[in-house]
Amino acid sequence: MRIHWGTLLVMGAAALLLNACDSGGGSGSGDSDGSTTVGDTVVGTQDGGGMVAQDAAVGPVNDAGTAVTDAGSGLPPGNDAGSTPVDPPMNADCDQSGFTAAQEIAVVDPGASGTYMIYQAHSSAQPPLDLISIEINAAAAPASGSTVDLTGRANMSLAGADLVVALASGCGQQGCASWLLADGGTITFTELSQTGSIVATLTNVIFRQVTVDQNTGMASVTPNGATWCLPEWNINSAYEQPPELPKGGPAQPNCVAEGTGNLQFDNVANLQLQNCYGETVSLHDACGQSKALWMLATAGWCTACDQLIASLKQQFAGADGIMSRASIAAAQPGLDMWVILGENKQSAEPTLQYCEAYAQEKGLDPAMVVIDWVNPEVSVPLVDPEGYAIGTNSLGNVWTVMNPYLVEANGGVTLGFPWSGVLRGSNMEYVWSDYIPGSDINQTLGELLQ
Repeated sequence: MRIHWGTLLVMGAAALLLNACDSGGGSGSGDSDGSTTVGDTVVGTQDGGGMVAQDAAVGPVNDAGTAVTDAGSGLPPGNDAGSTPVDPPMNADCDQSGFTAAQEIAVVDPGASGTYMIYQAHSSAQPPLDLISIEINAAAAPASGSTVDLTGRANMSLAGADLVVALASGCGQQGCASWLLADGGTITFTELSQTGSIVATLTNVIFRQVTVDQNTGMASVTPNGATWCLPEWNINSAYEQPPELPKGGPAQPNCVAEGTGNLQFDNVANLQLQNCYGETVSLHDACGQSKALWMLATAGWCTACDQLIASLKQQFAGADGIMSRASIAAAQPGLDMWVILGENKQSAEPTLQYCEAYAQEKGLDPAMVVIDWVNPEVSVPLVDPEGYAIGTNSLGNVWTVMNPYLVEANGGVTLGFPWSGVLRGSNMEYVWSDYIPGSDINQTLGELLQ
């Protein structure tokens, strides 16, 4: 699931718990998941990871002197301040009890792995703060009028979870000090519609501190961990709807050297990058050589990238344990891949020497790992609002020919490593990438590889 960090912490709890890069990262302010946003606001990651964008102010592409208003670290109030805090006497079994909200927000995220409805209440407009988060898979949303028993849900798989009711404490620019999942009580949905509102009540909920196995996605109660009781919490907020995003196409049947555009369904222009050996690799040399080309962007500091690469090696590595374009094609006919190294361990430009060492450490063929760092930085336009852009060094070449579909929300722009894009092998048509709503990468590759 995509993480929804707005100006501070509008996010999917399951995604953060599952996929936080924990080593620096980003070209601007570092945090526990290695992410940054425009305007020094904290964002999370799509599938774990951090980001590439410099902490440049967002401004119109053709007018560097005008900037999007930076909301600082505060979020606008929710559409309906309908949540009512209740603070009964402290429960003897709980370390803390009750909750008071300074602000609320509800958003619909048509992310790569499906559409999710996320509600959050924050105890303060400024960090440090505590938060309540309710994340719902729209495809499996509870019916209006239904009640869900939350007993035992602190020990659950967060991977693809349909409902996550969480509470976090001590949240700031370095993440949250602790995460707790609901482990008792109920949530009743009076009204629930992704095009409308969430009207719900949490009753007698006990939250317990959890730890998460990053390999399996299983959450489990932390022994002697914190507990937090919420006797009652009423929610009445309208979901903010995602913007309509631009599309390109229709694509030409063959590769077009200069490309037909950089939007989804356009033919991508020929892209030339250096691999770890210093050799120039041309994108269009692969035209017609595969059914699908997976563009996988990584960073030296991103542990979520390491986990993804390790998983891919289990599927695609050769007998020597090295993953190469040839071993991928042998394991999955029709599939090709570029691994794009955007930053080194210090969030700076990867050298050829660093690139080769990185490839060897990760068990990758250095010939398939290419470097994408531009200097000076380039402007990458936002798709919403139109006319604005971020500045970036890493992934500057790739994101010039493949618009990453970045949007501004609550004063921030969500970015992350690892980042994936998929091209149709026959004509280098831009089919999908992480921030384009709709199908996920498995579905996209499955359709192309048929």
